[in-house]
Amino acid sequence: MVRALDDFRMNVCFLGHSQDNRFTAKATAFFVHVSSEFREEGCYLVTAGHVADYAPFDIRLNKRDGTSSVEQPDLQWQYHNDYPNVDLAIAHYVPPDWAQVQFAYPDDFAALDHHFRGPLPGDFADQPFWNIGAGDEVQIVGLFNLLPGKKRNLPFVYSGTIATLPGDEPIPIERKNRQIIECEGYLVETQTLGGASGSPAFVRGTVCHTVKQDKTEDRFIVYSPTRAFLLGVYQGAWEGPPEEQFKRARETNAQRVPMGVGIVVPASRLMELLNYEDVVKARQERKEARIRQGAAVTDPAFEVTGSNRNPNCPERA
Repeated sequence: MVRALDDFRMNVCFLGHSQDNRFTAKATAFFVHVSSEFREEGCYLVTAGHVADYAPFDIRLNKRDGTSSVEQPDLQWQYHNDYPNVDLAIAHYVPPDWAQVQFAYPDDFAALDHHFRGPLPGDFADQPFWNIGAGDEVQIVGLFNLLPGKKRNLPFVYSGTIATLPGDEPIPIERKNRQIIECEGYLVETQTLGGASGSPAFVRGTVCHTVKQDKTEDRFIVYSPTRAFLLGVYQGAWEGPPEEQFKRARETNAQRVPMGVGIVVPASRLMELLNYEDVVKARQERKEARIRQGAAVTDPAFEVTGSNRNPNCPERA
């Protein structure tokens, strides 16, 4: 088991509601930044779509002095086009300068298709390769609702392993309205409580090294953990009564889905959402507005009208 980086814990914030100067944490969100010239254009808050359904809510952010503060921003949440089957939502949000925040950069950090491919054992290569798959270590960083923290957020690190990959089988989910949907995602063997929905899930794949012995020149493979990648967004624990389609084949409704399994929405789906045409357009508009705000403005000493404008002026109407 590899220790979680401090950056993982600074990547998250808690969502909830305040009453009588008391904040009650309900769910988790985390920060990402897409490639952009300045952070103001490319900052986003990410959470599960079913969490965004309960907006508006307050955001509690840790401060650099060891305390925390609650923000009440007016966020405009945008869902993945396949929601609720893809349980994702983002909102443009720039955290205050005092916030202790570490951004994830999915352009360089997301676990995508090519990270799940690699030669099989016995297919020797001169260079190590990334190979993420079932059994690799996952760390989910988010709210532990029994101890959210009084003075500041206490991000909890849940550890587990990838149990199945998204292409294996669609995952049946029963929503609050009793609707059965099928979603795409990783199944992760881990123990979580309510409040972890919307957390970032990080994975360390397996890097394969080939080692040659000096005397015999025999080769063998050595496996070790890779650097961390963003596996995706934690949707929630798979728990409770079996889904309706499973009940038909059982004599009793008393059986329950085994505890200790959760669902992670793939990072590739987050990349899709961040690159929707309207999301990219809004990013570009924010960039253009910033450039206009900082641009120099010519201020002539006399008024220029159509009658006295230089006829050689290229802007003459």
